[in-house]
Amino acid sequence: MSAPSFQELEQAFAEDRLRLHYQPKVDTGSGQVSGVEALVRWRHPAHGLVSPGTFVPLAERCGAILPIGAWVLEEAVRQTTRWHRAGLDGLQVAVNVSVRQLAADAFVESVEAVLTT
Repeated sequence: MSAPSFQELEQAFAEDRLRLHYQPKVDTGSGQVSGVEALVRWRHPAHGLVSPGTFVPLAERCGAILPIGAWVLEEAVRQTTRWHRAGLDGLQVAVNVSVRQLAADAFVESVEAVLTT
């Protein structure tokens, strides 16, 4: 079976088949969860769980990393807001960004817009 294609990745994004998983970050001194890292995952109907090592470079090559990255940030902020409203005020969320996102003209402004919405 061949690797997933760009068209399949675009379709997965359009059909809301990407998901965020949150990996806990534990304070080694206290043993308490101090934050989480948002990790994007793609469950492909034929390939199963596609490794980010496979689909993130594909997204970067084809330019899909910009809308995917924006979605990851927006979704992570929405989830963080839900956690804060549930009383987990001190929980920090880390979101990875690609070099293409950092180099985008309006990257800082787009992050500010998501954080202030």
